[in-house]
Amino acid sequence: SLNNWPVVMRALAVWCALVSRTLAASTKEAHPHRGVLKAYTNGHMAIDLSASEERALAEGKMVMRMNAEKTSGVAVQDVAAPAEFALAQITDGEGYVGKVPGLSSVKNYFDKRRADGSVETKATYVVKLVMGYQLEYYISQLYSPKARCLTWTLDYDRKSDLHDSVGYWRVDALPEQPARCRVFYSSSSLVLGMPQFVMDLLTSQALKASTAWVKKHAELQYEPGRLT
Repeated sequence: SLNNWPVVMRALAVWCALVSRTLAASTKEAHPHRGVLKAYTNGHMAIDLSASEERALAEGKMVMRMNAEKTSGVAVQDVAAPAEFALAQITDGEGYVGKVPGLSSVKNYFDKRRADGSVETKATYVVKLVMGYQLEYYISQLYSPKARCLTWTLDYDRKSDLHDSVGYWRVDALPEQPARCRVFYSSSSLVLGMPQFVMDLLTSQALKASTAWVKKHAELQYEPGRLT
C-alpha cells in the first residue's frame, strides 16, 4: 500500500546509511556469483487472462499479478499504438532516462548482433535512491526481434551493487486491432541487507511503473498530439 511509503523511504534511508560503504560496483571485478535468480527464457510466456482482466485491458487499465512471496510479478498493459512503437521504447535502453522513475543514467558498453538476428547489449545503470545515495549495476540483455521479446540478467563479469536481477519484456500484436498491442513485463531483483517488506513494495511499485511509461511514450510517438 502507498500508505506504507513513508515507512519504506525511512527504512531505505537507514539501509543506505548502513551499507553505503559496502556498495562497490566495479568494472574490474567479477560479480560474486553467476546468477541466483532463475533467468527468463527469451520467447513466449504463457499467461491466461480472465474475462475481467481482458475487460480491464480493453479499458486501458494495467493488469498485475504478484507471486505468493511478492518478490516478483507480471504486468500486462494494452497500448494504443502498433507493436513496433512499444518495442522502440523497450529496446532503447539509453532512452529510459527521463522516462523510468529514479533512473539517472544508462550507458551502453557492448552491442552485438548475433547470426540469428537477436541483439545482445550490455549497459551500466545508475539509480538514485535517497539522501544522495545511488545503486550502480551492469545489465546484459538479449533482444529477439522475431519473438518481440527482450530478457535480461546482470552482467556477471562485472560487480554490481544489486545482488541479482532478471527480467522480461514482450510485445504482442493484436491482429484484430492493428493499431494496438499488448505489453508484458516481469522482473525480480535482490538487494542484500534490504528489509523484505521494502523489497516487496519496491517490486510492486516497479511493476506498476514499468508498462505505464512504455504506454505513455509509445502512444505519444505514434500520435504526437495525443493528450495523456
